[in-house]
Amino acid sequence: MTIQRSVLALAIALPLFAGCAAEAPVPAPTTTRFEFHSAFLMNLHHFLVDAARHPGRIDNVKWSAPPTGVEMAAMHEAVAYYASAFGQRNLLFDDQLRDIKHALARADDALERADGLGLPPALAAVLDRAAPAYARCLWAGQDRVNREWIARVQVLEARYGARIQPRLERIFEARFPASIRDDIVVETGEFTGAYTDSPPPQSVLPSGRPGYDGLASLEMIWHEASHTGADDQLVDLIETEAKAMGRPVPESLWHAALFEAVGTTVSDVLAQDGVSGYVEYAQKNGVYSRAWPAYVPVLRDDWQPWLAGRGSLKGAVDSMLSRLPAPAKPVS
Repeated sequence: MTIQRSVLALAIALPLFAGCAAEAPVPAPTTTRFEFHSAFLMNLHHFLVDAARHPGRIDNVKWSAPPTGVEMAAMHEAVAYYASAFGQRNLLFDDQLRDIKHALARADDALERADGLGLPPALAAVLDRAAPAYARCLWAGQDRVNREWIARVQVLEARYGARIQPRLERIFEARFPASIRDDIVVETGEFTGAYTDSPPPQSVLPSGRPGYDGLASLEMIWHEASHTGADDQLVDLIETEAKAMGRPVPESLWHAALFEAVGTTVSDVLAQDGVSGYVEYAQKNGVYSRAWPAYVPVLRDDWQPWLAGRGSLKGAVDSMLSRLPAPAKPVS
């Protein structure tokens, strides 16, 4: 069953977040509708992807009920199949894996049979053999984790989304889609965590990663939502302006700018409501220092003014590009 945005837990959940003013009025719903799902087969698929990419992890699972020997053999068979068939193939950029995800998304959330969904027959057979053990020994606990995560982020989105969306649309000069499917799984199996593709707009987010919980869940649903097309103009503008300057297109500058835009927006909106001290995801988790240290000065000095509403998107992009160090020339 689809779990859509709800404010049922608003009065109870908001005091859990330090400094949040509980008496503040709840804004009107945002245009974009987040359709949250905790789906059995989608979760089983990502559970097996994650286990296949981490040898030995299947033997250290904290099962809700101990699997029988037959059930454990089915799990080992499924993990071996996933390791052989999919290995380290990227869930976002691999065509077959995207098709598998889309097929699973068409199934009812409670469905436990993969046969008949249009999946590769060998994959469907493996999922159907693994499903009984997953259903009996693990699924209830994982589904509970997912649904608790969904309930918390729905409260935050209902309160703050109407202020986040228009600001991001101004920054990106683009609109968000009317609705986005968010599949919540305990772990995706990807080093980067969540991933998103479009069309149709769909995000997969890991409820089991501490970095995605609490207030960060609000930032991350909007970060992933930005990958459904809102970031297209930013990507194209950076490429166009870099080429016009005769410079190479800086790798992933658009993604660093997106992290900064969403993180700053969420932080500012929370602060307006009295929630202070929120540390943006990329800063807290070392994304900039690990992946893009050279971009930090231009994000701060040239991108931040546009996030605050000064200048123009093109001006901010041109300023960032002009200040980035020129790539070293090859020695002849």
